[in-house]
Amino acid sequence: MNKRPFPFKPMTVGNILDYSFRVYRDNFVTIMGFSALVSGGFSLLILLLQSLAAPSGTMTDPWGLIINGIKSGDFPYFIQQIPQSEPGPGYFPQSLLFFIVSYASGLIMHILVNPFVQGGITNITARYFHGFSMDLSAAFKQTTNKFGKLVLTALSLMVYYIGIVIGGVVLLGIIVAVLFALSAAHVFLDSAGGTAILVVGVIFVYLIIVGAFFVMFNFVSFTYQTAVCEGKYNFAAIGRSFKLVGKKFWKVVGVRILMYLLVYAIIGAIGGVAFLIALLSPVDIMFQEVITLIITALATPLIYIATTILYYDCRIRLEGYDLEVMSQEEARDDQWQLSQS
Repeated sequence: MNKRPFPFKPMTVGNILDYSFRVYRDNFVTIMGFSALVSGGFSLLILLLQSLAAPSGTMTDPWGLIINGIKSGDFPYFIQQIPQSEPGPGYFPQSLLFFIVSYASGLIMHILVNPFVQGGITNITARYFHGFSMDLSAAFKQTTNKFGKLVLTALSLMVYYIGIVIGGVVLLGIIVAVLFALSAAHVFLDSAGGTAILVVGVIFVYLIIVGAFFVMFNFVSFTYQTAVCEGKYNFAAIGRSFKLVGKKFWKVVGVRILMYLLVYAIIGAIGGVAFLIALLSPVDIMFQEVITLIITALATPLIYIATTILYYDCRIRLEGYDLEVMSQEEARDDQWQLSQS
């Protein structure tokens, strides 16, 4: 395939959604290779390890009891069967092991699994956007070649997130301390009014900090797109994302919110279907496996695909990327004609 499936021109929100589903449909098998085999498989492994590491008497999956209660019609009886965790000689070491397994799994997911999956799906989308299809083998090979740099980019993002959280906590602590100091110094006229002003002030500051977190997290939306499509990694990728998102911030925010709402709607629908399957099936354990695998495999890639197309829309609008690509194609055509003459 060497013909672009979409015109290189500024896109509306409707275009971005339409193109996202078309990329998803036309590259379904390749995308599922990353989403189902890698991300979905690791998610199931995490569930298994957490179940094995959980302290005795800890219920990690309540759905079995809920489903059995609905099936039997004696729901209160099954609620009474919820195991009560009582600390014993091995409880605290087992709890520590469960915490370590859960925390390590989260780190591995963020640092190793997510970069590979996002990088792979971004690469598939970018190649298809330019008119080239990829099979699973080629997609895995290209992503593997960039894997080390994608991991370093993920670590850079983690440093960025930690810095935001620490900065927010410190700022909140300083402002709260100042408000309490003013209250203690009787700056507020009466105790009731002072308390009310203090509470309102803390809530207002909290909302400002949450809003700041939201803005700062959105500024790095194109980090993996920049890494895969432009070969800029680590903090250079973050800086490049800041530059692009900053000039089209509200469109980026709007499209990403819309995509997340759509994905969560799909997750809710799949969750309802999976619950019915588990309710009607004699095998209860399939519920969690089915819902985890289907949600991971079917819903999440849409966010990565839409973000990649949105990234190209920003480049077309801000940098004339469509003209750049057409110029490169004309140069290649001229070189080919000269070679044939």
